[in-house]
Amino acid sequence: MGNCNGADELVRVALGKEIVGHRFKERERKVRRDFWTKLKHFAGQMPFVEDLVAAYYCALDPATPMRVRGILLAALAYFILR
Repeated sequence: MGNCNGADELVRVALGKEIVGHRFKERERKVRRDFWTKLKHFAGQMPFVEDLVAAYYCALDPATPMRVRGILLAALAYFILR
């Protein structure tokens, strides 16, 4: 995944502009691959671990609306990259 400004992308998604299909798939792969490793590293230091796990499962659930999945994947990718 190339360089991206997660905050700018989040704003674009929140304003209703869609994530390009390949970027969505890239983020989904990155989140699936790296989420649990990152979470284990920071689990004891963050008060919102349960919210991150809920966001992870919602983002990967096909029943979640695509716009919501895009926002969640962008937020989770931002968490992973930090």
